[in-house]
Amino acid sequence: MCGPVAGSALLLLLGPTGGIVANIAIYLPLTIYLFRTRFTGHVREGIIVRPRLGPIAALRAARGVTLGPTLTSMIILAGLGSFFVGASVQTAMPEFAESLGAGAAGATYGVLLFATGFGGVVGGLVIEATGWLKPSVKAAVAGTVTYGLSILAFAITSNYVLAVALLLVSGIANFVSMSISQTVVQLQASAADRGRIIGLYNTSAGGLRIGSGLTVGLAGAAIGIKWSLGLSAAALAVSALATGAYALLGQRTLA
Repeated sequence: MCGPVAGSALLLLLGPTGGIVANIAIYLPLTIYLFRTRFTGHVREGIIVRPRLGPIAALRAARGVTLGPTLTSMIILAGLGSFFVGASVQTAMPEFAESLGAGAAGATYGVLLFATGFGGVVGGLVIEATGWLKPSVKAAVAGTVTYGLSILAFAITSNYVLAVALLLVSGIANFVSMSISQTVVQLQASAADRGRIIGLYNTSAGGLRIGSGLTVGLAGAAIGIKWSLGLSAAALAVSALATGAYALLGQRTLA
């Protein structure tokens, strides 16, 4: 969540070229370290090397995991946000900034980049400081629906101040959705299968980001980026509601 905040700060302080160079330089130490580290992740000898699972083997392993309605819905929710929106908002920000009269550089553009990441930071601080949001299916679904609706409103608005506020809300809602859904998975998963279930969750949350290239990027080339992002965000909200209904019905059936 802090990535867009740091990126926009570098953009404002160093300019477009300097900001990109500084951003690349940040990763150089880690890149050099990874080149010097064995593929096992260990630098010491005597470590037992376990066989690495390929995609097919991972799917076979996932079949043996017992998933109830709650776990299934949380894994689906994580994938929905990535599939329908993902990182497309940041990628398409120059076009939205132009339509809002902010241009593709400068402070006004930097604020747009800053807003989503700052919202995530605020969401994290609020959750940790207050504790008023308890990990539950309803809270995770509400966060995802709010995220979808706020992105939908951002896609259709022409008011700069409102757009910044909506991006701030979307950052908070996205953090709430991801944080709570992952917490529910960790709490509900059995000790024996917890590692594989969390792996499935992370795969859904990260792997399905490729879908936003289709739902927003490819569709945007045909119907315009505003329409594609707006429709994708609406689909996210509707799908999240359907997933929540599935989870709650499943819980009642099991009860």
